[in-house]
Amino acid sequence: MAEKIPQRVDLLSAVLEAHGGEARFNEIKSIEATFNLSGLLFDSKGYPGHRQLTVTIDPRSPQAFFKGLGNNVDELWAYIPEKTWIENADGSVIQRRDSPRAAFAHLNSESVWDDMHLLYFVGYALWNYLTAPFLFKRPGFKTRELENHVENSEMWRVLEVTFPDDIPTHNKIQRFYYDKKFMLRRLDYAPDVLGGPNASQYVFDHQDVGGLVFPTLRRVVPEAPSSVFGPRLVLIDFCDIVVRQHL
Repeated sequence: MAEKIPQRVDLLSAVLEAHGGEARFNEIKSIEATFNLSGLLFDSKGYPGHRQLTVTIDPRSPQAFFKGLGNNVDELWAYIPEKTWIENADGSVIQRRDSPRAAFAHLNSESVWDDMHLLYFVGYALWNYLTAPFLFKRPGFKTRELENHVENSEMWRVLEVTFPDDIPTHNKIQRFYYDKKFMLRRLDYAPDVLGGPNASQYVFDHQDVGGLVFPTLRRVVPEAPSSVFGPRLVLIDFCDIVVRQHL
């Protein structure tokens, strides 16, 4: 009798399980993270140097609330898809922009940002990063596995993800690379708000936090084959992540 060929496990199902499982993720009401943010992208957009900030996100809805993104640590910088705004400590709104994504339309690669540009970009990006891969099970997402990818003598399985129009993200179709333990190692995208330059984000130092697994270091470089050692466009280094079951 011929030997039975093992069935190939569904990639997305295996990834979700390796990251803690949907049941655990669905128990979470908020995620709070403190992280260091820097990189050539922010330098070129008028926000040079390094900053440490805290974000709180709603894992069910694209919302992100920051402390420390601006120079005044008492200010709350808030992002939802329809608007961005900044509040003083007393709750009064000092800046606001409706339809913030549309504000990127007139910019080019040499343009500097204002605070609302920065808030929108960091807001949607961090929400995406902290909710993936569970994000991919939301209505409207489409996924398919592509051919395997070999990098640095390692074979990674590749998941192509098509985002629905109602989820702000870098661009509609992105690629996610997973190792033999189903941990994310790299993702490729081309941010529309930057004019679509191709980028590769490498992730490291996965940690279990309250039953969910998060990479705690993210480095963005020009798209491979420049490799992880290419120019550091963005560096995100998480100091602390907390998952909460109660608001």
